[in-house]
Amino acid sequence: MAQIEGSRGERFKAWAVGLLASPRFTREPSDAAMWWWSMTGAMAAGFGLGVTVLMAKHALTSVNLTLSLAWSVFIVLGIPIFILPFLVSFAVARLLPLRSRWAGAGYGALFHAAAHCAVLYGLRLPPLAFPMICAPIVVGALWGSWLPAALD
Repeated sequence: MAQIEGSRGERFKAWAVGLLASPRFTREPSDAAMWWWSMTGAMAAGFGLGVTVLMAKHALTSVNLTLSLAWSVFIVLGIPIFILPFLVSFAVARLLPLRSRWAGAGYGALFHAAAHCAVLYGLRLPPLAFPMICAPIVVGALWGSWLPAALD
């Protein structure tokens, strides 16, 4: 069996960089990158919102077939609604000089946090708590870090 070169730290760094790399569809020359980027974001948003609703209703541990089917329908029907903010953010990103992954991550985090704040304000929910805004910032930064690859 061949020995892997490098220390544990170097191997971990290489693994983390590979894990956080832009998805292949964003690196291939295609006009479909915007749609793929937006669709994956919309699907993740629907999944995340579905899990959040199940946790808020304390129904996560009592999942049955009916609840699973209703959740699946919610995600599928929610995609057309969830895809709009991602399309808007992609269109705005085309106007900005996002050359690095850090710039894309910053843009994604700010856009995602602003979108969450707008939804909470629109639903007349209580002010944001720090833990409530951490997830949108982290997810927005990850999705935003893929933008420069998709824009090129």
